[in-house]
Amino acid sequence: SWYLALSRRWQVIRYDGRGGGMSDRKSVHSSVQNVAPDIETVLDAVGVDRLTILTAWVQATGAVRFALNQPGRVERLILWSPLLRGEDLYTESRMSVVPELASADLELYLESAISTVVGSWAPDARLLADTYRLAFGSREDLERGRADLRSMDVAGEVSELAVPTTIVHREDSRGVTLAMATRAASQI
Repeated sequence: SWYLALSRRWQVIRYDGRGGGMSDRKSVHSSVQNVAPDIETVLDAVGVDRLTILTAWVQATGAVRFALNQPGRVERLILWSPLLRGEDLYTESRMSVVPELASADLELYLESAISTVVGSWAPDARLLADTYRLAFGSREDLERGRADLRSMDVAGEVSELAVPTTIVHREDSRGVTLAMATRAASQI
């Protein structure tokens, strides 16, 4: 696992967003406004004052918000295939053709969405897929999650980052296109 490789050199704190990993499944509602305070709560709980943040995909919105709100706590920010505007996932990526499946076959939709966004190469892909199934197992949960995702937008604010920021993009990333990552980099 790449977490193990990173931990050989650095202290690794893995943040589980609301509804993911070991977090409370009853608090799945996520937004840019609550992710940044959640990160701060985790850091305070483990006693970390300053850190480098490595984050990917939609989690980049919360990391950017945290870095904007708490620049003194962020040494550097590394954004891996960042989705800085949730709506872009539905308009500019392969996901744009997937939502229609939800009304016909929710399980097929989840399989397609997970495969499109995550793929099988991602670290902990199976864990993430299981998390998606738990969080979005009903049409109501799915609609709430899509609304949450669409509301996540820090694209217009990344130019205000006061911390060193690097954007990396995996060529075969299926959720965030190269054009989306390039646009994010150009705004910093």
